[in-house]
Amino acid sequence: MIISASRRTDIPAYYSEWMMNRLSEGYVLVRNPMNAHQIWKISLSPDVVDGIVFWTKNPEPMLKRLKELDRWPFYFQFTLTAYGPEVETHLPSKNKVIIPAFQWLSKEIGREKVVWRYDPIFFNDRYTMDYHCRYFKVLAAKLGDYTEKCTVSFLDFYRSTVRNMRTLNVVHETKAQQMELMARFAEIAGTYGFDIDTCAEEIDLGELGIGHARCIDKERLERIGKYRLSVKKDVNQRPACGCVQSIDIGTYHTCENGCLYCYANDRYDTAVRNARSHHPASPLLFGEIGPDDIIKERKIVSCKEYQMTLFDDGSIWDKEENMATFICYEKCSTCRKAEKWLQDKGISYEKRPIREENPTAEELRVWKEKSGLPLKRFFNTSGQLYRSMGLKDRLKDMTEDEQIQLLASDGMLVKRPILLSGEHVLVGFREAQWQEEIFK
Repeated sequence: MIISASRRTDIPAYYSEWMMNRLSEGYVLVRNPMNAHQIWKISLSPDVVDGIVFWTKNPEPMLKRLKELDRWPFYFQFTLTAYGPEVETHLPSKNKVIIPAFQWLSKEIGREKVVWRYDPIFFNDRYTMDYHCRYFKVLAAKLGDYTEKCTVSFLDFYRSTVRNMRTLNVVHETKAQQMELMARFAEIAGTYGFDIDTCAEEIDLGELGIGHARCIDKERLERIGKYRLSVKKDVNQRPACGCVQSIDIGTYHTCENGCLYCYANDRYDTAVRNARSHHPASPLLFGEIGPDDIIKERKIVSCKEYQMTLFDDGSIWDKEENMATFICYEKCSTCRKAEKWLQDKGISYEKRPIREENPTAEELRVWKEKSGLPLKRFFNTSGQLYRSMGLKDRLKDMTEDEQIQLLASDGMLVKRPILLSGEHVLVGFREAQWQEEIFK
């Protein structure tokens, strides 16, 4: 199971000592937000916890204790916006504390483990489109080398959010404004070498190379943990949310960041009052177990897959590792030939349609590095779209980032099939090459 720590509160900023104590003791108690007298006991053992996703605006209190996380795969969702203290009322200085903490964290654990979030986005007289673009560029220049991607979203108008933000005179943005802002953000991101995706947004921005985020990200944890996870989409989230299933161990109304747009805090004074009932040694994040409380142990199991997989040291092994992903186009005769070859060899794989689930820019960068191939080898040079766009003559005048963004815009531009497993990437089907690489 994956642990979310936490969408409900900023555990790294305010409860990092408690979190480390919980990991050390191997369990946590979480009060059911829908039933105040029901408390779940949740194991935090590495045997059943497949990864931890931390959510924070300021991880500085946790930075000196990162070594204590070595037994768990983990990454951070790190929110850093351009809003001032009238919106994010109790954050420390961004220039003096938060930006340096982002950079230090990334250098310590790797840029793939620090996802930048610039959200939620809203407009008013001060926070205009030009303002967001200007300061997004400022932040991108400082963070681009320290993250692989930035996740963005637009403000959701929850009842408490509307009440808390009433003095800010927020304007409901139009779809055209969303499209324009995202186009400008995409251009900035391309300049500074990271990708953009959107969190729980219905809008289709594929033409800009912007996909839909998976904030609780199965593939990221697989890459970090070097194993395969069998975990389903989280149906308890909004329909546009791409997250997989997780258990959140935080508690609502306990975050002292004081962000007016936050859905997880009703009122700031309530959060402060609840925080006073916190004790780092308690199994509960705040408060005490009462006489009417009922504690039940929640049964959780690891979602790691144990089955025949390939490419570990160039051979097929029966152990915990990445199984193959076969990226293909159903109407392609070469793809059908390659799939039959995999089946004849008895190789297990997960099928991914390249047209419906086209590779992201982030994925393409990783695949290029792992394969050692020039980027041109990833283009479907025999495809109709490649020819109609005149890319044979245009590519030489494009930067690598521009080429990657172009590939990410339409799966039909990408050469297929692609076979992925662990550190191995095979592009295009040549039977002799696949035979040699897989069974050498």
